[in-house]
Amino acid sequence: MNKKHVHIFMASDDNYIPYLMITAKSISLHSSDEYIYDITILTDGLAPQNIRKLRHLELDNVNISIVNMEKNVKPLREKLRATLRDYYSEAIFYRMFIASMYPRLTRAVYIDCDIVLVDDIAKLYFTDIGDNILGAVADESIPGVGAFCDYVKNWVGVPVSKYINSGVLLINLNEYRRSFILEKFVSLVEERNFATVAPDQDYLNYLCKGRIHYLSGGWNKQPKADNLLPVEEQHLIHYNLYNKPWHYSDVPYSDVFWEVAKMTPYYTDIVRELVEYTDEQREKDMAGGVRLIERAGELATRKDGFKHYRKKRAACAMAG
Repeated sequence: MNKKHVHIFMASDDNYIPYLMITAKSISLHSSDEYIYDITILTDGLAPQNIRKLRHLELDNVNISIVNMEKNVKPLREKLRATLRDYYSEAIFYRMFIASMYPRLTRAVYIDCDIVLVDDIAKLYFTDIGDNILGAVADESIPGVGAFCDYVKNWVGVPVSKYINSGVLLINLNEYRRSFILEKFVSLVEERNFATVAPDQDYLNYLCKGRIHYLSGGWNKQPKADNLLPVEEQHLIHYNLYNKPWHYSDVPYSDVFWEVAKMTPYYTDIVRELVEYTDEQREKDMAGGVRLIERAGELATRKDGFKHYRKKRAACAMAG
């Protein structure tokens, strides 16, 4: 009997390969013999030694593919880079192209590389999201910060409780294509290239508004000390923003990360990174967080964001 395939996509450059390998390793650790797991890494190029190490993750039911994104991103590269901040690279936009690159696929899971699975990702992949475009989890880092709440409501134009984190996505590729999400994204970048706090995330929240199936929080659990989940409700841990176990020893769920990290060839390097991460670097992280909140607050007061663009288009449609 032919086994069903689980199509998983990630994006990375050489700098993030150690963490991508931990994510991929955690997928294989929780894989089921019932399925074939096809992991595709979207990249602008990887060093041969990193490719060789990734190949060692392959099992009878786990495949690794590496796809260069140059031809997809090149026409937009200059504009995409213009609005990036801090540690972001253009790789965050690669998820936008999956539907067009794989026209025969009907669904896909996209996950960031700062994630560790504690459950079988096939459970997410086969979740029924109806005719929605995305399955995702509301971003739990937003409600506790006033500036972020104002930004989401007044700039992106989405209720705070409905604003998703794009680090984990179940994509209904058929509906994504039928709704011309990529074409709309490209048009918006070329026409407006909005300032953002979370670049790809803001575009997806805007473009897929009203077409999102909200998953249980355990499918995108952020390491918040004031909102921990019992083990039975955890499916994956997402060490988002500055909550990196390889930079800070007190991040919630760090034990989950290190348990898998020990099984990869980069373990010693990652331990060294934690030990050698300086107070100056931690202060820089804090300053980055402050700047992010300030940026959100400033954009929330302006009248040229996603929300106002939607209203303008609606008014023009009614007038026409």
